Formats: sequence, structure tokens, C-alpha cells
Amino acid sequence: MRVVMIYETVDERLKKRSRYMHIFGAIICSLFGCSDGGTSSPPSMPISAPAANHYVRADASGANNGTNWADAYTTLPPSLVRGDTYYMASGSYGDYDFDDEASGTLGITIKKATVADHGSSVGWRDSYGSGRASFRSLALMTDYYTIDGQIRNENDWSQGSAYGFHADGVMASRLHFDRSLASSHVTIRYIDVGGADGASCHYVPTPSCDAGVTDSSFYLGGFRTPITHWSISHFRSHNVQLPFQMPGASNVIIEYGWIGPNWSKEAIRGGNGSNTTDITIRYNKFVNSCKGLPIDSTADHCTAQIAIWDTDDPNGLDNNAIYGNLFYDTHGYPGDPPGGVIHTDACINIGGNGGRWRGVSTNNSKIYNNTIVGVAAGVCTIGFADTGTNNHAFNNLWYAVTASTGCDEAVGACINNTVISSGNQFVNAIMTYPGTGFDYHLASATAAGTRLPAPYNQDMDGMIRGTDGVWDLGAFEF
Repeated sequence: MRVVMIYETVDERLKKRSRYMHIFGAIICSLFGCSDGGTSSPPSMPISAPAANHYVRADASGANNGTNWADAYTTLPPSLVRGDTYYMASGSYGDYDFDDEASGTLGITIKKATVADHGSSVGWRDSYGSGRASFRSLALMTDYYTIDGQIRNENDWSQGSAYGFHADGVMASRLHFDRSLASSHVTIRYIDVGGADGASCHYVPTPSCDAGVTDSSFYLGGFRTPITHWSISHFRSHNVQLPFQMPGASNVIIEYGWIGPNWSKEAIRGGNGSNTTDITIRYNKFVNSCKGLPIDSTADHCTAQIAIWDTDDPNGLDNNAIYGNLFYDTHGYPGDPPGGVIHTDACINIGGNGGRWRGVSTNNSKIYNNTIVGVAAGVCTIGFADTGTNNHAFNNLWYAVTASTGCDEAVGACINNTVISSGNQFVNAIMTYPGTGFDYHLASATAAGTRLPAPYNQDMDGMIRGTDGVWDLGAFEF
């Protein structure tokens, strides 16, 4: 006997389910009565198909209906089903726009298939789980998506090939300035984003950027209508000019990322003429992440590693938190100008009107327990612009920084921020590129810092601060 498998499309499932619901309504009416003569379905009974898994494999040659690995789609279909999950095998997939019509808070999940988690076993081969699923660019134009690469090398966050997903760039809309299409409620994790590994910008003989250095990794901007509720974690941003641009964003978390090398005036920039509020930047490693912008002959410097500024709204820069991060520059990085990159204004700054660190203040912002290493020249202060309230800079640590340090233009409490002169404080304080080590975990306890409540009471390794009686300074607890 021959068995014929019949696959239904999602639309067919929905239509059939609708017919069943109509018949069911007629039965209910015949039993209990209906006000319109027995033709209505029961009120307030939503019709929805059960959540399903779909499969995408670039080199699939089956039915191309996404029902299993043998018959996988060869690319993500242009319309996705709310509530469903799409597993993707390793391969190259081009550009993709996520623009599916919203259905309340019902989300869509895109997962990199792994040996441990790949849904159906029909047609599966373990080779589909090795390597990355790569896109040119991803644009999020509607709400409620999760993009989950699932894997990376936790011992080496800079190993791009170990991430489940790769994209050249991620945007909150296809057109940067299309304010009506910016998305919210987006989670992205385990993704490598940026240009070609090894690509570099060079300052001599003329300002130029080499091929492979693209514009930005994450362009998260809603401008006058901010994007909200984005979470970007367990990521790598590299070989771009500007890793994060946030012109109009609120309730964004950036965590557990490797950021660098990059060539712009900031590694993370908020504002840009719009509001940037309630941003959390924590537990990241910024490595050669702010190398200036060689293609701009007037700006061959780093304004600040993190600069959240440039708005006219007096409350447009409030409630930002930057804590538990490691920043370090290596000496002799290829393409650096003579004497290293100059940090002209700060290393971390919140507040300012776009022309200077003045004019618009921040309120209720925090800069806690960051470690800053190796900034060669200029100014590497932390601070808050102008006359805000309830701003705190506690427990920050500098090492091998010849630029000026401390709290500059800080309004609010500025306590227990210290420069350490000896590399013996760290496990392996290597400074020269190329090199191995660069381990800025503490080899011994620091002077006691200021104790803080959750969520500031742990470091990026999950160590609870102060359990040995000393709340250490810097990104890592001894």
C-alpha cells in the first residue's frame, strides 16, 4: 500500500479551522438559541492555529514547504506566522525584512538550528547545525520578534565563527529615517554583526577606510517615536564604523557583548537629535572599540566610548545605567595614528545638547563598576552633563590610562573612582597588540567600594559582589 502525505499550508489550516468553528457555532445555536436565527458563531471565541515549527535550509531540494528538514524552505518566506518558530540551518540567506502584521503580543521566533535543538528529526543531519546562518542585513519593521542564534564560545566572545547567526547589520527599520516602521519588543541574542574580520581603517597616508568596514552594526532609532523594549545580548559587533546608534530609543538592554574593533567617534551613541532614555549597558567588553573616524579628516579621534547626548528635551536623556563593563585599548593597533587615538572629551558621558557636554542634563543615571584600560591620550573621564539630579558614578577603575581620568562635569555623587598604577592587580595585564591574555580579572582585592543594591551587585561572570567583605572596584569582583 502506498501512503500519500498531504501537507496543508497555514492558510488552508486557518480556513479549515474557521469552517469547523462555524459548524460548531451552528450546533451551539441549535441547542441554546441565537438572536439572529442560528447563523452566528459564539461571540468572543478567537480563531487561531496552534503554534508550529518551520524549517529553512539554503540548499534544500525537497517540496520547499518548510514542514521538515527534507522539505525545508530555501529561505525565510516573505510572510511569517505569528506564534510559530522558524529553525534555520547553516548557510547564506541575503537580506530580510521582518514586517509581519502584529497580532496583539503574539511573537515570531527565529532560531539557529543546533544538534541539541533543531525541532523535527525528519531529514535532519548534524552538519546543518555546524557553522552560521548568515544574512546581509536584517530590518525589524514590526513588533514582537525573537532572533536567537543559540550558541557562541563563552570562553572567547571574539570568535565570530562560533555564533549561531551572523548579519552585516541590524536596523530597527529598512529605512533609517522611516519613523513609522520602527519596531519594538525585539530580542536578539547569540549573533555576530559587522564587517569582514581583519578589515581595518588606516589614518595614513590619507584618511580612508578599507573595504570590509561597514557603517554600523545596530541602528536602533525611532526618532520622535522611540523604539522600545529591545534586548541585545551575547553578541559581537566588529569591523564597523559605529557599533550602536540609538536616535530615539527607550528601554533597551545591551549586555554580554564583545564590541570592537570599530572606527567612529563613539562605540555607543544615543540621542542624535532624539530622546534616549532607560538604556542599560552592562557586562560588555569594549576592545579597541572607539578608534576615531578616519574618513572624516576633522574627527580622527574618539569623542567618548559611550556618549548618550544630543537632544533638546530636558528629560530626553534620563534613567540610563552603564555598569559592569570592561573597556580596553591595545597599544600599536594596526592603522592607529601616531601616538594613538585621542579621546577628546570623555570615556563615558551622559547628557549634553549635541554641541557640548552642556545644555541638557540627565537625571537618575548611573555609572557603576566599570574598568577602563589603555587609553593613550586626551581625556578619559566619566560624568553627567549640566545640572541633573540623582546621578551617581561609583566604583569605577582606570589602569594604564595616560589620558586624564576621574569625574569631569559630574553632577551628583562621584565616589570611590580610582586609578590603579600596578598591573599586578590583574591576572594578565597585557597591553601590546598583538598579544595573548588581556585578562583584567582581579588578582587581589581592591580598596573597598560603595555597596549597591541589585541589579548592580554582581559582575559579568555572575559573581556576587562583596561576599568576602570587600565590594571591589571595577568590572570584576575578586
